[in-house]
Amino acid sequence: MKLLTDFDGVLTDIAPEARRYRAAFEARLALLAPGGAAEVAEILGAAERACAEAPHAHGWRSGERISAFFDEDLFIRVHGLAARLDDDADRDVAGPRRLRAAAGGAFKRVATAAYAEAMAETASGAVRPLDPDAAPFLRATLDAGVDVTVVSNSSTERILALLRAAGLPAVAHGAGAGRLRVRGDARKFELGDDPRGFRALAAGAYEVAVDRPRYEAILRDKAPDAVMGDVFSLDLAAPLALRRDGAAGLDRVRLLLRRRPYTPAWALAFLAAEASGFWTPVDRLPDASAFLRRPSSAT
Repeated sequence: MKLLTDFDGVLTDIAPEARRYRAAFEARLALLAPGGAAEVAEILGAAERACAEAPHAHGWRSGERISAFFDEDLFIRVHGLAARLDDDADRDVAGPRRLRAAAGGAFKRVATAAYAEAMAETASGAVRPLDPDAAPFLRATLDAGVDVTVVSNSSTERILALLRAAGLPAVAHGAGAGRLRVRGDARKFELGDDPRGFRALAAGAYEVAVDRPRYEAILRDKAPDAVMGDVFSLDLAAPLALRRDGAAGLDRVRLLLRRRPYTPAWALAFLAAEASGFWTPVDRLPDASAFLRRPSSAT
């Protein structure tokens, strides 16, 4: 059996890193604002209220389209705030316009630098995000004969370092034998750029894009029996669409959603309605074991 799993939010608790990311983003903006942290808090507060009022219209963008929504995880909230601030600056809203001019570029660039700062803190050992259940779960899964591939937007080096520090025999994709492989920099957020190929799943007000060429290529290459993720849009929407299409090797793929405090109700409701019998919510990693042992022919 083959399991393809996301990393951040599935095998880690993203809350500490997300807090550091948000703090770094705010701190970088505070250095640019004449009114310092107080001015930034006011500007961010207005942007955050706008995003929270219409989360289906805000989030992590790929080009001009939303790849993952504001309410899907804690990292995406910061991505969404940066995008909203850029929109406000484009609309000539005074505070964001002045702040972006002081930054010398898009808020997205500030967010990218803040994210790198947060990840550097993790790399230093100051933050230890690996879920306590992750190493025992992976060992038990490997011992049961399951081949595991970690496919993530995070870098391969970051993931290998954290898994190896936990004593796990992780190897990079394409770098020799091993049943715990890491395929980082997967760019699951990257959507297609040809309008003729735009595809989406309708989940109420949320139009979840499934045309993710790089991620689709990985899914077709690995042809996993099961996919586990914590963000429906990034991790599970594409394999669900490929199963519906009857894609070779993916027509019976099963889905596991790692349920977190930030998991939106709309994603759970959509899976319950559209993936009945071949998905399950996972609150603790060991809970996934029984699902993984079920026959792959389950519908």
